[in-house]
Amino acid sequence: APGGTISIVSKLPTPTPLYSGYAVGGSFGTYQFGTDMGGPLGETLGYRLNTDHYHTDGFRDVSSTFTEFVPIMVWTPVPGQTLTAKFDFRTIEAIADTVGIPFKGRTLVSIPRDTKLYSPFSDTSQDVYRLALKLDSELAEGLLLQQNAAFMQRDLALARNASNPTFATNGVTLTGRSIRDQHDQWTDFIYQAEPVWKVKTGPLDHTILGGFQFQMDLLFTRRKTANLLNITNIYHDPVVPEANMKNLTWVPNFNRNSHLLDYALYLQDQIAIGSHWKWRGGLRWDHFDSYDKDRVAPYEHQLYNDKFSWNVGLAYQPIPQTSFYGGISKGYLSILTSEAAMGAALVPESGLQYELGNRPQFLNGMIRTNLAVFQTYRKTFLITVGTNTEPIGEQ
Repeated sequence: APGGTISIVSKLPTPTPLYSGYAVGGSFGTYQFGTDMGGPLGETLGYRLNTDHYHTDGFRDVSSTFTEFVPIMVWTPVPGQTLTAKFDFRTIEAIADTVGIPFKGRTLVSIPRDTKLYSPFSDTSQDVYRLALKLDSELAEGLLLQQNAAFMQRDLALARNASNPTFATNGVTLTGRSIRDQHDQWTDFIYQAEPVWKVKTGPLDHTILGGFQFQMDLLFTRRKTANLLNITNIYHDPVVPEANMKNLTWVPNFNRNSHLLDYALYLQDQIAIGSHWKWRGGLRWDHFDSYDKDRVAPYEHQLYNDKFSWNVGLAYQPIPQTSFYGGISKGYLSILTSEAAMGAALVPESGLQYELGNRPQFLNGMIRTNLAVFQTYRKTFLITVGTNTEPIGEQ
């Protein structure tokens, strides 16, 4: 992805039984508790289970609740083969206070901090389910096949006010109010097959990584908005006029289904040149198939894109305690969103990045540091213009 990669690592099973828990409490109705358990279930099977629950009322009585349940199992049926299965469940509940304490010009309005100017039924609810499987197989000496498959379902329901109300000419009435009701159902599936081959050619040591990737995203989303009555006076016992969603006049914005398919092939070689130098170079081809259909507008779009990405880099380690590195990479990121006027039929975002850095370590590796300088250029990323979100960003 342009700009970098985020790697999320889960806790793995422990060789001996592990049972631990924690609980935390704080002000503003804040509390959190969870568990961490793991251990062997036999000679070839182990497990790890992490749970977490968090709640806060917030310093403005804007509450949020987060619950997480993450079991993981690792099975080694034969030497050289490992299957890892991980399931994630997360649920998030939060009151959607997108109005907050408003500004008048550049000045924050002087009202009590617990003043509530949002609709009483504003809410955000999100459930995420994800199952991931990883199979590592040693096919021969120096040859490893890594396969990854993951399925994710994300359900989002929100009702929230627009965040830019304005004051009437009398300076006390909040006007230009509206609310948005939206429901998203997002399904994501991805499969990767990556052979890793370590081989020597003359004085050079190669680590060659090849791969095939297929990713499918399906998005069903609908949104409607309604204008709201003014709040007459925000300084003296402000009253939010709307009590429920039933009596509002709703205008449908969109009711669309979108998909994004990505087929990719890639190859990368890292070459060790002696004991001090390492060079890498890689190529990637992506075929993007994006489709979007709206039942409100109505419209139907489909877009195909073939993109080639590349990267080159060089690392130099003069002594074991430090190394210097540099690299250039060009990449593309597919865009699928429920915010843009066209949810899926969008040109991929592109990025070009230059990087220079140094990784020193001290006290026999007890302290490790990393100093890096980046220069990144991005194009066709999403930005909001007025009320629309468009892929026209450039920086």
